[in-house]
Amino acid sequence: VKTTVGSRGGPGTLLWLATRMKRAPAGSVEDTMVEERPSDNTRVLKLRGKMRVLVVDDQRTMRQMVATLFQRLCQENAGLEIELDTAISGEHATRLTRVRRYHVVTMDQQLSESYCSAVSAAREKKRQDNELKTDTLSPRDGFALSLTFGPDRIQNAQKRLAYFEREIDGQAPEPGDGTMVGHEAIRAIRDLEVRQQRPPTVCFNLTGNILEADRRQYSANGSSGVLPKPTKLSDLKNALLDGVPTFLANGSCVQRGNGVFHAFGELQLADRRR
Repeated sequence: VKTTVGSRGGPGTLLWLATRMKRAPAGSVEDTMVEERPSDNTRVLKLRGKMRVLVVDDQRTMRQMVATLFQRLCQENAGLEIELDTAISGEHATRLTRVRRYHVVTMDQQLSESYCSAVSAAREKKRQDNELKTDTLSPRDGFALSLTFGPDRIQNAQKRLAYFEREIDGQAPEPGDGTMVGHEAIRAIRDLEVRQQRPPTVCFNLTGNILEADRRQYSANGSSGVLPKPTKLSDLKNALLDGVPTFLANGSCVQRGNGVFHAFGELQLADRRR
């Protein structure tokens, strides 16, 4: 960038910015472009049954945002119930997956050890001051009681707001939590599934970086797909539907007649387009 000063400086200084750009050689940016993948036009998204979800993020606002997307997903699909847990680190998520089985996990890529340390310190201070709001939280494994969504829009909103008023008090970070990045946590979940001979959970990386090189790295570590930041409901629905062929191929889902179901439980994801 070439900069020219159009006065002697100070208030009212004018700057002319001239950018020097040239077209990159053909093929030089191919590896950094997001791949356009065709949708599965043979199926439609049809969600029915009970879906267990784990939302992993070190930002409370992002956990709330993703929870809201699943709330809306539930309201759009009659017969769908969603049970949702939250975690603040990859290590936290792997501990949860040892004791609970999830259908869908959304995993933030960039997590924070300092955030986990701050949560732990704040939680300890509240405990000493007898201010921990655990009246609506379960002591099970030290994690928050699940947030459940059903068909009632108003009840869902009320439950979500009440849950997130107390959600942070239900988190129990351990020393070292937050050092794993998202794809490492997904790799740990995949290794656990192999040891326990469980079908793969649908795990989406949640990230602002969706270059093709990143997508390949996530895929190599067991990711089921990528959700961008910020995420829209259409992103979530497309990821679930477009991923069906992969879910069937890797054993996450099974075909039953015209329907596609998760490999455990009675959760239906899709149906044949009629």
